[in-house]
Amino acid sequence: MQLPYARLVQIGRTIGEAMADEVMDEYRLSAYVGWQDHLNQMMVWGGKKKPKSFKEWLVYLRLSEPDKPLTPEQEREIEAKAIADADDILKQFGAS
Repeated sequence: MQLPYARLVQIGRTIGEAMADEVMDEYRLSAYVGWQDHLNQMMVWGGKKKPKSFKEWLVYLRLSEPDKPLTPEQEREIEAKAIADADDILKQFGAS
């Protein structure tokens, strides 16, 4: 049996997309556990901040797209905060 190259590429792409979907599902399941922990911490430690919904939690972790697209300014703020957090973590552990 011979398989045309274009069909082989199409099959490979379909398999890759299915595998990526499975990985994202696993990430979302792990994120659910983290979200439950977030809610528990909010109950124990209290505070004035309102707990995030699961949808907000997924968007925060970049596992889901927000309902309305982020503006370029919001994207830059998120990127700058992530870089600052990473630098802080490296400083705490004495890495350079």
